[in-house]
Amino acid sequence: MNKINGDDAAKINGYLDILNGLMDEVLVLQGKIRKSVKERDWTILDNSTRKINEVSVEFHTMDTNFNTFLAELGIDTNSAFYSECSRFTSLLEKYNLLRRKLLKSKVENKALEDYVRITNGFLQGIYDRALPQRKNVLYSKNGTLIKNRPESIVLNIGV
Repeated sequence: MNKINGDDAAKINGYLDILNGLMDEVLVLQGKIRKSVKERDWTILDNSTRKINEVSVEFHTMDTNFNTFLAELGIDTNSAFYSECSRFTSLLEKYNLLRRKLLKSKVENKALEDYVRITNGFLQGIYDRALPQRKNVLYSKNGTLIKNRPESIVLNIGV
């Protein structure tokens, strides 16, 4: 028990600092994405999505390195981490902070996913009522399925 020495603790501390910093970036970007979707600012959405993908790749790489290092120390579960790092309260605090940030990020992702799914369903319902399509299946002369589309659409934007 308590195989972790001061050097190992310092390396774990470094990993946790980097991971917490990356999660801070992710949370800020998730906030920008949520705001840009609500305000329909597609430029900010595009930029934030691109940046969050870059940060996510960096986080994944660092997390993999961290887990590999922990595995080398014989720490492969959360309970093993807590028991092995019990002498280093600052490590436990940083680890718990990282877990809270990950949970917050997961909740933020789920909320955005639900918003997009509900909005998509609402808009699809409006589209289906406003533009009814033929229900029969059409095939080309080669036998491939032709996608059903409205034959014509006229929008009356009377003011």
